[in-house]
Amino acid sequence: MAVKYRKLILGAFIAICSLGVYLHQPVSATEQSDKPIHMEISPTKQKLKLEKGQSFVSSFKVRNIGTEKFSYNVSAAPYTVVDENYESNYKNSSNTYSQMANWVTFDEKLKEGTLEPGAYVDVPFTITVPKDVASGGQYAAIMAKTSDGNNPDSIIKTVNSLAMILYADIAGNTRTGGSVINNNINSFVFQPPISAIATIENTGNVESTATCIMKVWPLGSNETVFNNEDSQGRFIDIIPETRRFNVISWNGAPSLGIFTVEQTIEFLGQTSTVKKLVIICPLFLLIIFIVVIAALIFWIIFRIVRRRKDKNINQEHNEKERRI
Repeated sequence: MAVKYRKLILGAFIAICSLGVYLHQPVSATEQSDKPIHMEISPTKQKLKLEKGQSFVSSFKVRNIGTEKFSYNVSAAPYTVVDENYESNYKNSSNTYSQMANWVTFDEKLKEGTLEPGAYVDVPFTITVPKDVASGGQYAAIMAKTSDGNNPDSIIKTVNSLAMILYADIAGNTRTGGSVINNNINSFVFQPPISAIATIENTGNVESTATCIMKVWPLGSNETVFNNEDSQGRFIDIIPETRRFNVISWNGAPSLGIFTVEQTIEFLGQTSTVKKLVIICPLFLLIIFIVVIAALIFWIIFRIVRRRKDKNINQEHNEKERRI
């Protein structure tokens, strides 16, 4: 009897949550700001292999994608990150791995100028690597800035800037090392999105790249509803002697449902995989469910007690009849 009631409760819960698959409505994309983006820099990063004493020449584009002309200037800055969340830091730093900004020079004729709407400029730059530099990773940011568009009467002036990150490996005594510190998926969420989190540590002296892939299947289905396997976002760059926290989210998840979620992380020949059953259930619905289950349990207990009482009464009645 107890097994029967447990199956009844479990079946009711699964039936309610499974409705999320059918009640799912696509989540609209976040509305973009009406404020136009005037400047674009491309590419957003370059990965380089450099030799000591070498001069390396490359270039990048600064483009005006707005409707008004602007003036620009470019410069090099150190690139470091702040804590595991990898907030970019372009301020002066004594970090061993952020000296490359001092080695970058620009074509003086093109390092600043004016761009009309729709126009772009190729800006060459040269990296001259010192002969006595330590082997390993070096990181810098090429900054493109403009302060045009500010109200001339405004006391506060806004500087718009974009960055291209340079990842360089200086040949010599380089080493790789690190591990996946955390790979986890929350089994219960009150509202979308469904997310997989990871913390990855690089203990080497060169940048290393991890691959993080998340897949989502509805309960009882073999067809994925989310898979970032073909997305560039699956590649996570981790600079030396840092830990990086990463989140992959399925923002199109419904408000109610049961899904199988898997995250696989590949890093320096290591593979870490976690697979969990994830339930999305709004808090108010969870409260209703608890109330319903509590009422059902009370009803079951009441029925059991009532049956035992009726059984005892019947036994007493039968005993009396036998005595008569």
